[in-house]
Amino acid sequence: MGCWGLKKVLISGYYGFDNLGDEAVLLSIIKTLRSLDKSLEITVLSARPDVTAARYGVKAINRTDFLAVLRSIFRCDMLISGGGSLFQDITSRTSLFYYLSVVFLGILLRKKVMVYGQGMGPLIDNMDKKITSFVLRRVDMITLRDSSSLGLLNELGVKRNVHVTADPVFTLAPSPDARIREILDAEGIHGNYILIAPRSWYDNELFRIEMAKAADEIYLKTGVGVVYCPFHEDDMEECRSIAGFMKCPYHILSKVYSPEDMIGIVSFSDMVIGVRLHSLIFGALAGRAIAGISYDPKINGFLKDIGVEPVGTMKTVTAEQIVRYVESIWDGRERMGREIKARVEILKQKAYENGELALSLINGGRYGKS
Repeated sequence: MGCWGLKKVLISGYYGFDNLGDEAVLLSIIKTLRSLDKSLEITVLSARPDVTAARYGVKAINRTDFLAVLRSIFRCDMLISGGGSLFQDITSRTSLFYYLSVVFLGILLRKKVMVYGQGMGPLIDNMDKKITSFVLRRVDMITLRDSSSLGLLNELGVKRNVHVTADPVFTLAPSPDARIREILDAEGIHGNYILIAPRSWYDNELFRIEMAKAADEIYLKTGVGVVYCPFHEDDMEECRSIAGFMKCPYHILSKVYSPEDMIGIVSFSDMVIGVRLHSLIFGALAGRAIAGISYDPKINGFLKDIGVEPVGTMKTVTAEQIVRYVESIWDGRERMGREIKARVEILKQKAYENGELALSLINGGRYGKS
């Protein structure tokens, strides 16, 4: 039991939508907090509360049930706005206002409020910037997953109690090797493979064609299999769309696996070509060579923090660029993986700091393990 007794934590984020990256963030937050204080009572705002409660052993409520959300905020000791890139207006202004509203309710009800391991932005609309600044300047603590986000907060005038840590997911570990071998056998994947983790981003047919050309060329040059891995149910169609342009053999994973399973699947690969941020984070965690294709500043921010340049952007990258990049690192891919893994050790420590700072906040500035 924790040193300071039972405390109630409420976690808000993009949970219950079966997005592997966000579910990995939630899992890592829960595991980290419980490793520091097993007595914490954790409740999650979720799109599918029954699934979330069963999956993580927490309480969960419907994120759109206003009265239930209000009651949960009223009853909690600390509200965590957890992980991902919640404060951005590229995909939806509605979601930005939802997450800001939850945080502001916590502030109005005088709860401890923490933004936990998040990436900030992009914020395009000036009014959105002003509202975000107004709310975030009033929270008790902010931890950021990358140094690039600090620049945006400085621009917004948010400077109090801000810490650059790391993505919470860096605290996770892969499933046991035996479990991963079972998955690969069931999937019919034998021998070496390169993982490709795409995502749908508007209707970028040109990217699909270029990625398929690159995958064919990489297969022919290396003789290594190509495996497409979805991080969300919507990615299944994207994987099929890209693979449909290929001439060489390929495999698409049959489902979205759990975070620990996917880290293990990544660890068995030769390298990762990723558009999804957490495919690159999983690759770094597993000590694999990675090739990042950017669709959002968060990709560039993460790659910068681990000393890797992006291959290009989804809008402009060509098959030639992807193949040239893979060729340039292929013979030294194991060395690249080891170098990345060495940098990741520092990020693991920083990711754990998210939880330590949360415990310090909920305990009134004191932190101690049981």
